[in-house]
Amino acid sequence: MNFLSFYYTHKPGGFCKRLYRLLGALADKGHTVTYLCLDPPPEHFPSNVDIQVLPFPVKRRRGALFWGIFFLLIPLLLIPQVLRNRPDRYVLFSPVYSALFLLARLVHSRPLILFFRSLPFRINRITKQPAWVLFFSDLIDRLGVTNATTIVCMTKAMKSELEAFLGKRLPSTHILPNEVTIQNLTRAPRSTPPFTFLTSGVLDHRKNISFLLQALEDIDPLSYSLLIAGDGPLRASLEMDTKQKGLQNITFLGWQTNLSQLYSQVDLVIHPALHEGVPNSVLEPLGHGLGVLCSDIPELSELIKHKDLLFSLDDTQTLTNQLSLFTSNNDVRKKILLASQEVAQRLAFDWDTRATDICLSQAA
Repeated sequence: MNFLSFYYTHKPGGFCKRLYRLLGALADKGHTVTYLCLDPPPEHFPSNVDIQVLPFPVKRRRGALFWGIFFLLIPLLLIPQVLRNRPDRYVLFSPVYSALFLLARLVHSRPLILFFRSLPFRINRITKQPAWVLFFSDLIDRLGVTNATTIVCMTKAMKSELEAFLGKRLPSTHILPNEVTIQNLTRAPRSTPPFTFLTSGVLDHRKNISFLLQALEDIDPLSYSLLIAGDGPLRASLEMDTKQKGLQNITFLGWQTNLSQLYSQVDLVIHPALHEGVPNSVLEPLGHGLGVLCSDIPELSELIKHKDLLFSLDDTQTLTNQLSLFTSNNDVRKKILLASQEVAQRLAFDWDTRATDICLSQAA
């Protein structure tokens, strides 16, 4: 079978990592896979996937000029690519890209499998985008869903929220979370402070790092240190916030390509996000036997299913209390660690096989 996919350029993080994995898994099964992009992907891109770089007149990959030309030109550039490759199926990882294939699918109508990694309409509202951005983004999301024949959501909560946004039931739908890759579940909790906390991800409003910083204000500074791995638009203001709060035992590490090298020194991962798909920044440490605490939002509560590993976002005191107990009570540390390891075992499965089966299924 012949598959075609498209994403504009490589970005660090779970989105591209998961997309590349799926394309490589399909190629490993003997299928022809073509990847369209504006820039050559990184060296770790699957070698058995055919890369076709589209000519594009604007070199800078951000800003109003780039995106304006992108949305006008890309639908036209896709048509000759589709006619040349004659794919049996389209595999895309965002409703934006599904919408871009509207014209191409009129020319060469084949099933389109759309994987949702997060909900753009939720993110845009969390990050307080202007009304005109919300209007056009929502329109594109609706067009993208309409153009898809199969929708793959990461959780049931994501599917329900997407249906509420659309005001209708989705067509053929699959639920496929990210998986935990088990590396080591034999860790035991350390018994003496200071304990090292870790949070990671793009530093924007969605990740809600300011909530964590506020919760740490009432924690004994001698009992912990916090590592913040990641970069993004809020990094400078978050660094300023830590100074104003007098939180001196917090280190901003910048973007880390390999977080696993930090896990041996980490005692607890904290993820205070306002909205998520199924974050690798939680799943990866779970696979290394680390304890996690996550915000009690629908997507994460469905994934974690353990009240001792969740904290409310209604106020910071709940998280403050949980972290105080973690740093002062060995039984609490053991309980969080064991519960996290149980979650890791439950979420260990072969994601590549499930994802490729969906792409090959008759429902697509």
